[in-house]
Amino acid sequence: MGNNEHILISGGTGFIGQHLIPALLQQGHQVTIYGRDRDKIQQMFGESVAAVSDLQHIKRPVNTIINLAGANIGSSRWSAANKQRFVMSRVGTTQALLAWAKQQAQPPQRLINGSAIGYYGIDDTQQWQHICDESSPPQPVFMSQLCSQWEQAADGFKDLACDVVKLRLGVVLGQGGGVLDAMMKPIKLAKVSKVGSGQQPLVWVHIDDVVAVVLWLMAQPHWHREVYNVVAPQITSQADFVNTACHVLKTRAPLRMPATVMRLMLGEQSDLVLNGQKVAPKNLIEQGYGFQYTDLSHALADLLLVNEGKHSNSQPANTTSTANQ
Repeated sequence: MGNNEHILISGGTGFIGQHLIPALLQQGHQVTIYGRDRDKIQQMFGESVAAVSDLQHIKRPVNTIINLAGANIGSSRWSAANKQRFVMSRVGTTQALLAWAKQQAQPPQRLINGSAIGYYGIDDTQQWQHICDESSPPQPVFMSQLCSQWEQAADGFKDLACDVVKLRLGVVLGQGGGVLDAMMKPIKLAKVSKVGSGQQPLVWVHIDDVVAVVLWLMAQPHWHREVYNVVAPQITSQADFVNTACHVLKTRAPLRMPATVMRLMLGEQSDLVLNGQKVAPKNLIEQGYGFQYTDLSHALADLLLVNEGKHSNSQPANTTSTANQ
């Protein structure tokens, strides 16, 4: 596919969207953002994008949908009500997009759908000997089921002869929001940061690679895989992250928090930091994508020591787009 596509993005005001949308605009694409708060969208991106809170207000054919919508799973305890909210913010939004697409005389040709490496669940043995790739199965745990339901909803677009690809994202590291600030705060304050044994996997990816993978997929005439693990090739533990961050910042490693304390604090949600799976980007590597950040020390040096000017692309471009609804 070429430049100057009309791209519809849901979840565009989130952390990834804030970095991705300026890059799409710079390539000449026309962007419409679907979200509940049109004022927030316009405040963030100005007149460079179109903003709709109702899909029926989109009047021009859409070439590609990028679906990143989803409530933050780390923002609140996993009560039954919050679990339902996490599901509906992803599955419900995807179903709404599909219902709208079915009404179009020219349905979208492509869907790039968000997902997460939570699809692969946890390692009950906590030995973390196995490395998951895109063929590894889901598990009967909440995060795995959430991702599976989201991906199944996205597959409904195939009935429209729409190409579908799912991006199983790792922990996205970047400036200007996201999880990095929260991960770094206890390290900078020399308080607790290493949780449990510290050997649990921390499967990360630099925000620049997330944006680059989407642009790389947009440029492909055909997608040869339906799923891509968007994670750095380096296998990293939580202890590796703490030690590397301390080395970059030239500070001492903080104290360890016992796993039992974290489980008492967070319950089932503690699996986000105490467990997980090792995950490899098998399909991206086989398809020839070249990572910009392959090791954690390089990524953290870029993000923690960089001058402010380098990441100015996280702000919207000052160009005026001709994107009409």
